[in-house]
Amino acid sequence: MKWSCLWIATLCFLTFNGSCALKAAQAAAPPAAGKDAAAQKPVSDPRFEGIDVQHHAYIKTLEKTHKALLLSWFKLRDLYAEAHHCATVFGTRERKRARSKLPSLLSKIDSEKIKFERAYERARAPILKKEMALRDRAMKLSEKQGAKEDPLVDKRLEELYSEAYAQGAQLSTLKALDKAFYRGANMPSELTQLGLPAKASVASKVLKKNPRLVEARFTIKDCEADLATLDALKAAMEQDPKKRWGAAQESMVKRTRQTLDKAVANLKKEAERVKLPFLRDAAKFKKKVDMTQKKIDDLEKRKRKTTTYEQRLSEYTAEMDQYLEAAALIDQLTIWKQPEKKAPAKKGAKKGGH
Repeated sequence: MKWSCLWIATLCFLTFNGSCALKAAQAAAPPAAGKDAAAQKPVSDPRFEGIDVQHHAYIKTLEKTHKALLLSWFKLRDLYAEAHHCATVFGTRERKRARSKLPSLLSKIDSEKIKFERAYERARAPILKKEMALRDRAMKLSEKQGAKEDPLVDKRLEELYSEAYAQGAQLSTLKALDKAFYRGANMPSELTQLGLPAKASVASKVLKKNPRLVEARFTIKDCEADLATLDALKAAMEQDPKKRWGAAQESMVKRTRQTLDKAVANLKKEAERVKLPFLRDAAKFKKKVDMTQKKIDDLEKRKRKTTTYEQRLSEYTAEMDQYLEAAALIDQLTIWKQPEKKAPAKKGAKKGGH
């Protein structure tokens, strides 16, 4: 074995300290005697959904060795899930109640993150220290005179590499625990909830200056959520012989539909009000664009320089396009299709024929 090649490969492997380290650790471990290949597959634990199944076994070990770490992890995950629900749920009553809980939840998340990070570092530090120590020992051993020809040194180096791989696998699992919160850390914005690109700068400015437009669209989403809840309730009651869908429930549906119709009308009215100044400004810059283009055409015929006017044309066009984009965005918010009303069930129809 050529020690220089082996050591370079090992250093490259250890540097990544991720999923590669975990796979290498598993590859280094010999298969248990008397067990087939299927028995060697990692077992999934539903409690760790979202984390690669390769890490689940060591996470269970961490539950025993670093109980505070896992307790904090579970708590943070639940807090993030609740915060996401509160930030995205709709319904005439539900949305206001849920949004009011968000500040408190986000504050709890910040506090719990501090606890988690402390527990995380307590678990990580000794593993990292041991991995580095194993790496140093292997390096010093490989540099000893005559190490290349000594089979005992060869065997010891393989043992050190295997131990280092195992430590790398544990670090990889800890990193997977931490990464599980990356997606949850970002609360969905109003833009994404309205079906608009999250990084649309023009959209962000328009909506920030026109909160009533956002509220008008969200009111429609509230009504849609209420109708969906009533539909689900009706379906459940039809399956329960002890319950009956009656006039009171139909009255709720009717009131919700009336609220929805008003919300749609209000959205269109608000959209026209907000869109009008953008269209006016776009028209002003359109005139400037046309006039500047005519000037450029005239100068080109006379073989004169057009640099200054071309720069103005570019600026005017950019301004015009920005206003048109804002107007198109507002139109996009008003696109809404009235849900089709279900035909009433025919009299005499058999129950259960849904």
